[in-house]
Amino acid sequence: MSTRSTATHQYIDPGILKEAARWLTEFHAGEMSPRQQAEWLRWKQQSPAHQQAWEKAEGLLGKMRIIPAEFSRTLHRKTELKRRHLIKAGVAAVFVAPLAWMLYRNSRDGSLSHATDVGQRKTIALTDGTRIVLNTDSVLKVDFSNELRRVSLRQGEIFVQAVAERRPLIVATDDGWLRLQDAQFVLRRQRQFSQLAVVKGSVELTPAGGVPASRLLSGQRVNFSAGKIGQAGAIDPAQTSWLDGSIYADNMKLADFLTEVGRYREGVLMCDAAVADLRISGVFQLADTDRILSTLQHTLPVKVLMRTRYWVSVLPLSDTPART
Repeated sequence: MSTRSTATHQYIDPGILKEAARWLTEFHAGEMSPRQQAEWLRWKQQSPAHQQAWEKAEGLLGKMRIIPAEFSRTLHRKTELKRRHLIKAGVAAVFVAPLAWMLYRNSRDGSLSHATDVGQRKTIALTDGTRIVLNTDSVLKVDFSNELRRVSLRQGEIFVQAVAERRPLIVATDDGWLRLQDAQFVLRRQRQFSQLAVVKGSVELTPAGGVPASRLLSGQRVNFSAGKIGQAGAIDPAQTSWLDGSIYADNMKLADFLTEVGRYREGVLMCDAAVADLRISGVFQLADTDRILSTLQHTLPVKVLMRTRYWVSVLPLSDTPART
């Protein structure tokens, strides 16, 4: 994947970008109430990163030329946020979700060393012989010096097969860092924590917030944040099944399953609350997510409504399209 020089670009947490995408959707879903307008202003003023994320949202809309330029200027007026009927509800339903997704995708730091697109997996070999597999929509920075090998996972998920040498290997997220020599593990960055699964060897885990380090052994998994290391447990097969190109589900809630499927397809994949707690089991091939969704209709009392390739809802059989 090619990279671009982005010296003036600042990294924005993916969670903030997704929040900006949600507010983007709110602006096009219908007229916002005064309470919603106030919430949006409070959100935007939380930090420079929030402001930058919103500016990217406006910029993306301008580039797509879906709405007139004066609407973008209107969004800046704190005293005049009344929704103008520039886009009909049907058009908004078709285009807003893809735009929100594009905001998230186009806001990634292009100066980072390695990245994957949605649905893509990629294997890289580092100069020391370490092998790393990047899962879907992942961003990774590699920084090797004479004294230290450092890998930073900015977003997404990786599998690392490390090679021992005189320099220690540090693999970090915002939540903390791993110190190791030769080990194999899966590391995934979530919005509020990171997940570690040690496949082989051992890893020393140190949270970023000053919590004492802990050593994880082969076969163990743990969630950790900057201020806490969770209870260690046995590795779940679902944590490594993506390496074989599949999703493993064992009595998984449908909402959780669709969240996983959604990581591998572009656009928005929604689950109606009425079917969110249905359970599903099986092994599903990631190469064809449309087929996975089609299979759901034959195994569960649900139907899949595709307004476009980028806007999909999973609904109860009794629902009508009007509910979405």
